[in-house]
Amino acid sequence: MKKSAEGFARIAREVFAPIYPVIAEQGLAWSGIRDGLCLDLGSGPGLLSVALAEKSDLTVIALDADPASRDTAAATRAAAMALFQQRPLAAAGYLHRAHRASPKDPSALVNLAAMANYLGRYDEALAFANGAEAISPAPPVPGEVSGRPTLLTIRGGALLGLDRAREAEKVLREAIALQPDLSEAYTGLGFALGEQEKCDEAARFLVAGRYRD
Repeated sequence: MKKSAEGFARIAREVFAPIYPVIAEQGLAWSGIRDGLCLDLGSGPGLLSVALAEKSDLTVIALDADPASRDTAAATRAAAMALFQQRPLAAAGYLHRAHRASPKDPSALVNLAAMANYLGRYDEALAFANGAEAISPAPPVPGEVSGRPTLLTIRGGALLGLDRAREAEKVLREAIALQPDLSEAYTGLGFALGEQEKCDEAARFLVAGRYRD
């Protein structure tokens, strides 16, 4: 059973992937429903669920009994590929799947927080960042000794999006103190200072962020 499930998932991803957006659009047109809750039972790799979410305002929940569909690493790789293909909603769906597969892994929540910021969902980003910190104040981030500066930078971005510039300034200064070469923190801090009309200091940090890219 496991072998057949994995085979179906591979065929769905590699052969039939282009048809799922067409099927989703046909289903939406037939039903006339474009918002509300959609439950996809036996979703496999979730490609139809992702297509429905991208083409509507539906909140889509994909469920599958196959453990391969809940593999954290595979879901994270799929999210990275979706983001590379400029499909952020699909990437968000894969990251949610990674978190469901490993709910105690703080790095999954860090990824979700970053994606929520990207999508302008700042309340969600802040909630994900807080959840990650509750598990580990310094969650693992590839290529970094400590993931805390990245987590703080993501939180600062969420606070900026929520018009909480003073709080953003505090956490972004902490991020820079921990990792002085983190360009995103400098840029975020520049915007946070600008929102508070601290223009000279804001300009310095924006320039510093640019030269650290």
